[in-house]
Order: sequence, then structure tokens, then C-alpha cells
Amino acid sequence: MRRKKLLFLLIYLAHCPVLFSQTLIAYYPFDNNTADFSGNNNDGRFAGGVKACPDRFGNACGALHFNGRDGYIMVPSSATLKAPVKGITVSCWFKLDSPALKDRKWLTLICKGKDFEESYTNPQYRVQVYQSPIQSTVSINTDFTEYDSNFVRNNFNYGWNFFVLRYDGNKVMTFLNNALIWEFPYKKTFSVNDDPLFIARDIPGNMEYFAGALDELRIYDGALGNQDLSLLYNVSPAAPSADETEIHCPMDIHMFNDPGKCFAKVNFNKAAVDIDCGNATVKQTGGLNPGSNFPVGESILRFETRSNTGVIKSCITKVTVIDNEPPAFICKEDTFIMRTDSTRKGVIYNYRLPRAFDNCSRSTVSLVEGLPSGALFPEGQTVLKFIAVDEANNKSECSYAVYIADKNTKVIFDSLGCPLDIIQTNDKGKCGAMINFKIPETQNRATKAAMEKENGKFYPVGTTVKILQRPTDYGLRLECNFSITVTDNENPVFHCPNDTIIYCKQNETSTIFNYTTPEASDNCGVEAVSLVNGPESGARFAAGNTTVIHKAVDYYGNTSQCAFNVTVLDTNIDKAATKNSPELKTTTKTYLPDKVKYDYDLKFNQCILTLYLYDDGEEDNDTVSVFFNGVEIVKREMIKLKAHGTIIRTVVLLAGEKNDFIVKAWNNGKISPNTIKIEFYEGNHSKFSRKKPKKVRVLHSKPGVAGAIYIRCSGK
Repeated sequence: MRRKKLLFLLIYLAHCPVLFSQTLIAYYPFDNNTADFSGNNNDGRFAGGVKACPDRFGNACGALHFNGRDGYIMVPSSATLKAPVKGITVSCWFKLDSPALKDRKWLTLICKGKDFEESYTNPQYRVQVYQSPIQSTVSINTDFTEYDSNFVRNNFNYGWNFFVLRYDGNKVMTFLNNALIWEFPYKKTFSVNDDPLFIARDIPGNMEYFAGALDELRIYDGALGNQDLSLLYNVSPAAPSADETEIHCPMDIHMFNDPGKCFAKVNFNKAAVDIDCGNATVKQTGGLNPGSNFPVGESILRFETRSNTGVIKSCITKVTVIDNEPPAFICKEDTFIMRTDSTRKGVIYNYRLPRAFDNCSRSTVSLVEGLPSGALFPEGQTVLKFIAVDEANNKSECSYAVYIADKNTKVIFDSLGCPLDIIQTNDKGKCGAMINFKIPETQNRATKAAMEKENGKFYPVGTTVKILQRPTDYGLRLECNFSITVTDNENPVFHCPNDTIIYCKQNETSTIFNYTTPEASDNCGVEAVSLVNGPESGARFAAGNTTVIHKAVDYYGNTSQCAFNVTVLDTNIDKAATKNSPELKTTTKTYLPDKVKYDYDLKFNQCILTLYLYDDGEEDNDTVSVFFNGVEIVKREMIKLKAHGTIIRTVVLLAGEKNDFIVKAWNNGKISPNTIKIEFYEGNHSKFSRKKPKKVRVLHSKPGVAGAIYIRCSGK
């Protein structure tokens, strides 16, 4: 950034002679940055909706656009920014968004002040012009805001305009496109503060934002002469230098082949471009398109970008498809051979190697365990194991057993390759589970069929032992044993009563309350439901809050609890002191610095109210705190329109007494005073979408004067 600043200053000095009579304390060309090119290092920081836009010469990023809602630039305070005391000159090119909001045009250029409340030091100085169809004002600080009675002859248009505000210690003058359009006498000095300088935002009083484009903002300590202003108006600064264009290809892609295929379907995004200024096009110049079938191996994708300034960049992406699919075997079933030659201790057995098939290449099959074809197989079991390897070194195995038995042998093998014992939790809501287990790959076809018959069944909670048997030729018997255990880990489900609020009878401090004992259900059945805390139904409940808790236990020891609250309200009050309604008046509270003005005295039958609070009219950043009987129930929160969200609070009134409901305003928003609408519903609920409120009131408040309501209830 320092090198860029130096280069810009050299270009600027070459095109614009330094003849000005006052000190330049800040200069912002706004060429896609917030840097200060005056040499005083008053660099700013972006905030909110600010983006680069074309300037009056068509340079793509030669100016900055502010969205008029939350976009601005903040510059920390400095000795040079605090310097203007007896005079100031501010010049800037501006272009308002068209049309302005309700034809109200705010030219909010700068403001050195951050507090909402205006004072002699807040702001130190500002430049703000307001135009509407009926009036125009010019403001340079809290003390000076004057009307422009002839503004209609110089009404701001929606193109690029050059604006200057100059204060020389005697008069405030404004210039539009190098012509004096307004002046007013003024002879006071500015009061210095340490607040930041805000560009395109004015905070004190009512917060305003600039909506449109700004370029070439300059601030001088003192008043420039007319010749200086003319020089500023006619200078044509050099166009911003072209920024670097960078292209970012998709990351290299590594994928496995699609099942059964010697390719993979590959999708990818096009290359991305980073360009600070202007625009660029991107295209793919080589390789298959997205969604194509890429063969096993490596493929190259090529991308190219070209900017509107002629910069060309390219990059590549490698797509590697890996064959990870092993060959598929066609393996024989287990073979049983009767030994008929009593002179030999076995049988000579000839066999062929199993066949293997692969998705991409030939496979090599070899024997890795057991006897070769043509060997003498001994009596009993001999396992033959084969391996197939493809050109990508993927491997698969195949095996089967050869059984040699004498005709008198009844059982030579009594254990198949069984599944492992299975332990599984119950299916949700069921007293058991659907069980699927892996069937060993080396089993005889008939054995697999027997296992598949048991697979995918529903097994109850508990342990089930499965015994599978398969007879073979020559009276041989094969057997398999394994167990399936299903556990219940599901807690009972309670149907719990809602929280309840009841009232004591007159002159009593407790009451009898009957409630329905909670019921529980369970996937395997409920063994017992018991009361573990609180009175039984039909017992007497004391004033205050009581939590009633029940516990349910199922037949497998799983438990759950149900808890609900019973609130008993004491209605014994001294109503004598509140027979006559007090007059509404303005008073003070110890916990509030504001005066409190009571606007209403409301009465309700029930003592529990639910309040809906929202903005009445235009949503304009109204921020409030709400106090109920001295307790802050809403803490410094911005209120919104009802369609954008309401603040919901439930309060319990002191029966027969006047309850304080106070709204304090922290600001005036855009439109003074703050207005808040309150809907009053009887009862404790969060949604009243189908009910009408008992009462609706609107309170007005502003900083220093809080709006308030007296609320009473009879407790019926």
C-alpha cells in the first residue's frame, strides 16, 4: 500500500500543481480503497455496504458506492483531523442514487462525532446538506444548521456533481459544479473532540447515511480561495492502475471408478477469478466437460481467463481415476468325494482354476493354499484358496473345501463358518429388532440359503440361539450355532400435564388441587409409575411454586421422569389503599435517570398477562429498555415492525395494586419520538395467533422522558 500511495502522489503532483493556500489534511481518491493520500496517514476502514463502482470517467473501480443503510468509512481521530478550528474546506464529487427515498436527498459527506446526543463538541464539524421537495438545510456542526431558501435553483440531480463547503470564519459557503450557490454569516470556532471521522454517516441527533457514489474527497484546514476551488474542479486525476488478475483452478481430483466400470463420472466447477477492478471471463480450453466419463488414469483440464484490460492467465487441473475394484470370482461349491479304494489313504482330485472377471483388465489367478490339481487329497477336509490380481493390483480371494470320506463315516465336520454372535439394541418403538448379519462368503450354496432364510427377521428383546444343520451325501452332517441378543435401551415416554397456575380462596394461603396422574408408555411395557416429589393429587398445595415429579420404570430397568409446576397465587391484599385511581402524572423513579410520564391506567381481570411489543409505524432503529415494577424485562433492545418479529414477555401483576410498566428510549431513531405498540393478552402463553388482545396501547418516549402505564388486576 505504501508503494501504491507513493506512485499515486507522484502522478498527482505531475498533473496538479500544488498552489493551494491551505493545508490538505486528508485526501481520499476512493480507488477501491480507503487510503489517505495526503501524506498524513488518515487511512479509514470499510463498514457495512460499501463497494467499488465506476467514477465519472468510467474507470471501473475509480469510486466507492454506499448503500444508504449501513455503509460508511470510519477514520480514527488524529492531530491533523482535529486541526480545523477557525475554518475548513471540504470538496467531493458525488452521485446520488436515483430516486432518493421519498425525494429526500441527504448529502452526508463527513461527520467528526460518534455520540447520539448533539453538543458543542459533538460533532466537531460535519458536512451535511438535506434537500426535500419543500426545503433545504446546510449543517456544519451542532450550532450551525441553516435553511437554503433558493435551493430549487440548485437542486441536486442524479448525475456526477462537484460539491464544496467552505467556512472562512465569517461565512459558510457552498459551491456546486464550481458555482457559488449559497452563503450564510457565521463567526464561531469549532470545539475540538477526539472522536473518529465518519465518511457517509452522521450519528449525532438522527443517524443518516449517504446513498450513492463518492469520489475525490478532500479536507483542508482553512478556507481555499476561488482560484483553488476552480483548479480542483477542473483537475483530471490519472485513472486507477489495473489490479492483478488471478485464476484459481479447481483442486486436483482423485476418484475411484464407478462400480463395474472402467471410468468415473466426474463433475467439477469452472475456475474462479480474483480481480479487484473491472471484470474477466473464464472458459475451459482443454479436457472433458463436467459430467463426462473420465477413463481410469490421469486426465488434464485446462482453463483460461481474460480481463477487460487484456490480462490473460491460465491454469490446469489433474483428474485421476483410480481402479479400486477387485476381480470377481466364480468359485466352486464345497466338494464331497467318497473314497472307494481301500488301498489308498486318499483320492486323486483334478480341478480347474476358478475363473475371474475384472472391470478394466485381465486378471491372474493362482493357488495360494491347498493342494494342486492332480494331487492325492487325504481323508478329511482340504481347503483350496485362490487369489486373483488385476493390472491395478486389486486382489480378491476365492476358496472352497474338498471333503474325502469313507462310506462308513457318519459325521466328519460339525461346524460351518458361522456368523459371529450378534448384540444389537432394539429398533425405535419396538420390543425387538430387525436383524441382518453377514453371511460368510465361503459357504456352500445350500448353507447360504439356510442362513439367508434366518436373515432379516424380527427378533424379540432377549437372546435367541440359532442352530443350522445341513445334511450332505454319504450321511454327513454339517452344523452351525450362533446367538442373537437384542437389548432394550428405550426409556418410557410420559404424557405430562402442563404447568398450572391456581389461586387461593379469600383469607387462605393454600388450596386443594386435583390433577391427573401422568401416564407412561413403553415399547416393551411399563412396570410401574411412582410419585417421587410433591403432593399427591387431591392434596393441599401451599402458596408459591411446587414441582411435582413422577418416575416410570419399564420391564428392563429403563426410567424417565415427568415434572410439572403448580403455582398458587395468594390473593390476600389490602385493597383499601387503591379504591381511588390515582391521577396520571409525570414523576421520577430511583432506578431511572429519565422523568416518567404515565399515559394510561389499565385494568384487567386476570393477574397474569402476556405482552407483545413492536414498532408502531416505520422501523427506524428505535432502541428501548422496558421496566416492570422496577425490574428491567427488556434490556436495551431495538424494536421492529410486527412482521419482522415481536418482543414477548409474561408478567404477574400484584392484584389490586398499581403495577408500573415503563418504556425508556435510548435514542430518537430517524423519526422522533420513539413509538412502541403493546398488545395485552390475559394468561401465560407464547402464541395468540387466533385471539384478539384484551387491550392495545401505544406509548411515546424519548431520551429524558419515559412513557409509562399503570396496570391493575382484580385477581378474579
